[in-house]
Amino acid sequence: MLLIAGEKIFPGRPVAIIVVIISILMISLTPLGEAGFNTVGILPSGLPHFQLPSLNIRDVDGVIPLAFACFLLAYIESVSAGKTLAEKNGYEIDARQELLALGAANLATSLGQGYPVSGGLSQSAVNDKAGAKTPVSLLFASAIIALCLLFLTGLLKNLPTVILACVVLVAIRD
Repeated sequence: MLLIAGEKIFPGRPVAIIVVIISILMISLTPLGEAGFNTVGILPSGLPHFQLPSLNIRDVDGVIPLAFACFLLAYIESVSAGKTLAEKNGYEIDARQELLALGAANLATSLGQGYPVSGGLSQSAVNDKAGAKTPVSLLFASAIIALCLLFLTGLLKNLPTVILACVVLVAIRD
């Protein structure tokens, strides 16, 4: 309710961040912390170490079909999210460029020991809702995530998962 009301009363302001901060404070400083709310929990701090992944032929056997299926689903989700936002904002996307970008992003992620990536509607909707107009917003978001991983993981452990869900649901409802 705070997210929806905040958007109506304070359009264009970072209402979601304020709600996240309030929820962390409520869980940390009041008896609500003992009420059994599911929270994000302890996050590993610091940035990943960049190194080539270790590959073993036995590990690859049987994973290739699953990897292609995951990549196909990630591609479909990325293009669907892109087309949805393109239609909403009046621009076009090139599905071949999306495929190339997704492949490059996953290659780069593998060097940082990360999870496979894709463009999804939830994160794209949050970015769009925040007023992002160009891909440069992703650079800012990545920098903020890096700062959070370096300095704020201890504070985020008390963030209720329900608040994260609410931020996403309010962002995609439009």
